[in-house]
Amino acid sequence: MGLENSPLLSVHIPKTGGISRKEFWNNLYGPENVLFYYPQNGNLVLYRSSDENKPLINKPILRGLLETKQGRILYRLLPPQMRKSSPRTAKIIDDDKTIEKAKVIHGHFHPKHFAQMLQGKDLTTVLREPLDRVKSHFLFSVKKHELGRETASEYKPGMTFTEYALQESMQNFQAKFLKGTPLSDFAYVGVLDHLDRYCRIFDPEGRVQIQRLNRTQGKIERSDEFMRNFRKLNELDYQLYGDALS
Repeated sequence: MGLENSPLLSVHIPKTGGISRKEFWNNLYGPENVLFYYPQNGNLVLYRSSDENKPLINKPILRGLLETKQGRILYRLLPPQMRKSSPRTAKIIDDDKTIEKAKVIHGHFHPKHFAQMLQGKDLTTVLREPLDRVKSHFLFSVKKHELGRETASEYKPGMTFTEYALQESMQNFQAKFLKGTPLSDFAYVGVLDHLDRYCRIFDPEGRVQIQRLNRTQGKIERSDEFMRNFRKLNELDYQLYGDALS
């Protein structure tokens, strides 16, 4: 699909398949045409992969190690060269011409973040079933802690899923991230359970294979009382998700 109103502004709500979409945009339009924005960088960047110092273990095997607690313990024992992914160079983009020529800007940004710089550009996002999203967020935080990496302030080592999911900062997470921006302001809205359908909007011939990356797997315990409380505390997110499905 040609993007006549490019760059398309692709809002990545955490744990809604943003890494999969990142790869999809790169594969569909080419990495030279996709810019990224994440708050920790504070800049628009263009990523380029390097062929130097590639890891001695390929990515599928590394991902497999990270799926289990025992695998994550083994991962921490590997020498750095075996752990790290292929390095990427990040070029900060601050010239208007490069920004205007880009096909997609993707990242953790508020829908109106680029409103003044890029007026009238199309917005897109993907939503996720609220319980699945917070479960993924919790297991992702557990995994980061087990790998010895810094976790977000919402996660405290040893906390239960119930404690994590019901805390105020996790309630209506997707609605809060959009800060009241209605779905009607978005040109394209998808849901993670039907990511392939969403991607076909931009790639109707199916030239790019859709990959589900950065998955977090694991079981959680949830009682009927928990589900009643969770649904009540996340009414806005369930309404958003229902609207996205309709």
